[in-house]
Amino acid sequence: MMHNTVRSPLLPQRAREESGSHLAGYRNQQGFTLIEILIALFIMTILSTILIQVLHHVIAMQSDLGKKSEQLHEIQMTVFRLSHDFPQIVNQPYQSDAHTKSEAAFIGEPTAMAFTRTTHLGATHSTTQAFLERNRYRINNHTLWCTTTPIQNNETIAPYERLLLSGIVEGHFEYLDQEGRVYRTWPPQKQSLPRAVRVSFVLSKEGSFSQLYVIHAALSEAARGLTYVP
Repeated sequence: MMHNTVRSPLLPQRAREESGSHLAGYRNQQGFTLIEILIALFIMTILSTILIQVLHHVIAMQSDLGKKSEQLHEIQMTVFRLSHDFPQIVNQPYQSDAHTKSEAAFIGEPTAMAFTRTTHLGATHSTTQAFLERNRYRINNHTLWCTTTPIQNNETIAPYERLLLSGIVEGHFEYLDQEGRVYRTWPPQKQSLPRAVRVSFVLSKEGSFSQLYVIHAALSEAARGLTYVP
């Protein structure tokens, strides 16, 4: 007796599904293919390159801001020092010792100047004692230096030097007389102190600035009609 076998049309589809599920399971067991790994590495390389460039840019910006902040602090200290020195200038010639020729109270050149000024030191808690100083400013190797020589009892003390400003691209001093004429050097004939000094700098980080400092002693001399003291 023969039996007829009925074939269901769903069997091939189930076979395909079961085969697909076996392949998926096999793929999950095997992990990513080589092409997928290479693509992932390529993407990570691009992202790493972009991140490194961004970090370099941020570090460069921070370094530049640090340099600008440092130069701004130097500018503030320089302006403070000059503002403190010029009002104290006196018409007092300077002589380092008895064997050298005395210098004029104020000597000015395009990139250097020297002058005598008063300074007050505390003698006691209630009184102060005035002394003299010889200050020399000079622009050298893109920097501004100040050398101070204290003078007590007509004797000079060992000078000390400090760096005031760096990063100078160009700098110079100009000297104005009582009539407002500008000189590149000082003194001209029959004038001991300039009326004012213009200090100008071009800086590498903070652009340029120019300050005019009035010398009070020169105004007093002009009012009294005093002339040059050699």
